[in-house]
Amino acid sequence: MLAVTTGRGALVRLLAAGAAALALVGGAPAGAGAPPAAAAPAASCTGGTVAVVAHPDDDLFFLNPVLSSELAAGTCTTIVYATSGDAGRDSSYPRSREAGVRAAWSTATRSAGTWTTGTTTLAGTAVATASLSDRPLTMVYLRLPDGGLDAQGSSRYGWSSIPALLQGGRTTISTTGTPSAIYTADSLVATVAAVIRAQAPSAVRTQDFSHAGDVDHPDHHAVAKVAVLARDAAASQAPVVGYYGYPVNDLPANVTGAALAAKQDALYAYAPYDDQMCGSTSACSGKYEAGWLARQHVSGTSLPSAAPTPTASSDAARTATATASSQNAGTGQTAAKAVDGVVDGYPGDHTAEWATQRGGAGSTLTLTWASPVVLSSVVLFDRPNADDRVTSGTLAFSDGTTVAVGALDDAGAATPVTFSARSTTSLTFRVGSVSATTANAGLAELQAWTPAGTGIPTTTPTTTPTPAPAVDLARSATATASSQSSATGQTAAKAVDGVLGGYPGDHTAEWASAGGGAGATLSLAWSAPVTLGRVVLHDRPNTDDRITGAVLTFSDGSRVAVPALADDGSATTVAFAPRATTSLRLTTTSVSATTRNAGLSELLAYAS
Repeated sequence: MLAVTTGRGALVRLLAAGAAALALVGGAPAGAGAPPAAAAPAASCTGGTVAVVAHPDDDLFFLNPVLSSELAAGTCTTIVYATSGDAGRDSSYPRSREAGVRAAWSTATRSAGTWTTGTTTLAGTAVATASLSDRPLTMVYLRLPDGGLDAQGSSRYGWSSIPALLQGGRTTISTTGTPSAIYTADSLVATVAAVIRAQAPSAVRTQDFSHAGDVDHPDHHAVAKVAVLARDAAASQAPVVGYYGYPVNDLPANVTGAALAAKQDALYAYAPYDDQMCGSTSACSGKYEAGWLARQHVSGTSLPSAAPTPTASSDAARTATATASSQNAGTGQTAAKAVDGVVDGYPGDHTAEWATQRGGAGSTLTLTWASPVVLSSVVLFDRPNADDRVTSGTLAFSDGTTVAVGALDDAGAATPVTFSARSTTSLTFRVGSVSATTANAGLAELQAWTPAGTGIPTTTPTTTPTPAPAVDLARSATATASSQSSATGQTAAKAVDGVLGGYPGDHTAEWASAGGGAGATLSLAWSAPVTLGRVVLHDRPNTDDRITGAVLTFSDGSRVAVPALADDGSATTVAFAPRATTSLRLTTTSVSATTRNAGLSELLAYAS
């Protein structure tokens, strides 16, 4: 058996040259349309992304659609599945799940190619592998035991789990089948590090390493920790980007339209191989899975330990004057928001980002300084929604030099760009290309670092966690309305279901009154007092129905005025002094002249 030691393409070449081959057909589903242009096969690709997940299907729920977008662009991708996802069952179940993720990614990439499965050796340990003949996609199966929701594992596999291994409860852990292997915590990290070292990716994507102890699966947190340790062990400069798992349902839905349909198709191609999985939109409706499909949010970004930890004063962008080729001043999405120190944007706080007005390729953001500054790196954060994505760009300096910028992370995570230090009085980021779904190119944030600080500020040596998501208290309320369109499914309850949508999209995701205008009300009631300090309102996204004024009323009789809501259904945030209440009523005071059925796509209520 060959061992991976050196060479950027070593891992993927071994899959073709050293693996025991078994060809599996991976055709696209009927009606999928013409496949994208074939990318380089996995047998020769390097760079790109290494994804490290706990179970076969975590990639489909929590790291998608970013993985699909990257594969569509020809990005070299390796997915490492740390556990077999056995659920304490015999080996036939986890092997079926592995076949399921192969079917899912054949569907997601519209592949007509075949899968070659086999084994290879990484850091002295034999592992199972699979590669797709006509796409740059490789899979590595470590086949360790599923720890379960209690992190204890199962009797079938000796009550062992990755969380127990990392926490010292066990010194070794064995695989659930062939190839047979015994791992220590160090050898587990070394095995994943061998994948990263061989491929030399520009990014490592994994699960949530920032919020251990929440309601997420313990395997998710443990495997994400392994990914960070493995990146460091491989001496890689790639950022590790973590994504929320089960708690993502507490965040706004942000995967819609074609991206949602493609994500659903991939899961439904997997489902026949997993008897515990819902296999259609109707079967998943009302389940956690439906919420996971409609969401993808970054939970944190970890920089390599070798990267300097800058101070806040080293971000020169904070002292610059920002201007843009266009900006959406009406919604507060101005050029200045790209350098305000806040990394956020729609479907979160849209007022924290810069958005052009229908801008795409050729859009510019320019920073100017009153006196020269020395810069050695820039960190770019794309708008975090799933539609608007910058796929290439250029940085230009006052001395005439330029630096190329690749595709930005579609989920809004950091994209660092480093270069030789240079003195400049201006910096212009020009968008070179955008995704087909882009309506308004922009940035959540741009950071420009002096040589004393060349990355993202962190509060720990390696990790910048994203705060745990605020709890949307509206989700626990009972919603009623002055009127609702029950026949079309546009009921009051749809305003607090956690799904942003509405006509001309999914009309069943919104509340619409039955001919209501000024005076229409939506009321939320809680069985016990809650403290509220912020309400986020999303108008119905059609161009006719628009609330132009409203009032919030609380159970103590206090009132807060609401301005005109954004007509495109984006967020309108209303902040106020926190107060305890058992009810919240939105009363519409004025509407546009074209309004026929006032309503809301969504109402979110937070403590602060």
